[in-house]
Amino acid sequence: MLIQHPSATQQELAALVGVSQPRISQALAALADKDLVQRTPSGWAARDIDAAIRWWLATYPGPGGITIYWYALAPAVEQARTVVSLIKATDPVGVAVSGDVAADIIAPWRAPTRAILYAHTGLNLVDAGFIPAGEEEATLELTVPRDPGLWPLPGTASGGLSLADPLQVLWDVWRSPGPDSEEAAQRVWAVLRRERD
Repeated sequence: MLIQHPSATQQELAALVGVSQPRISQALAALADKDLVQRTPSGWAARDIDAAIRWWLATYPGPGGITIYWYALAPAVEQARTVVSLIKATDPVGVAVSGDVAADIIAPWRAPTRAILYAHTGLNLVDAGFIPAGEEEATLELTVPRDPGLWPLPGTASGGLSLADPLQVLWDVWRSPGPDSEEAAQRVWAVLRRERD
């Protein structure tokens, strides 16, 4: 959160993350011990944005939860929009877009090949033209995650899609299949750095 909200106070961080202020205090103390954050006159800030992102990528265990892999012939962006509209029909705030599709909105560079969506509940996509697939051939991942931190903040929709937290998008792109996934991730990383400056 400090990457997107530099100089946030403990109270602001607690409200953004949805945990208690004492838990935020514990987390900030642990990060300060690693020399990743510092207290400023107006709140807390990351000391070095690149070091903070590297640490997060190295320590983040992933979203957890249950993932179902799907395949369809439509372009990944169209697949994402189809599934988002299906989910929003019953849960207007229950879906976040990540991976290639979100990266293409944040830092356009390559054509998305796989849509990654996070939802509060699962959904059978067979009637929408998808077929179950293995992880390697999937064109869409639908995950009901355990991690509450990946959800977008209210009012952060882009292009009609609610994007996952930018660090989650970076993590998903970093691990995505394809020879250019690292370069795509670097472009998202550069946007995070620019937004911080």
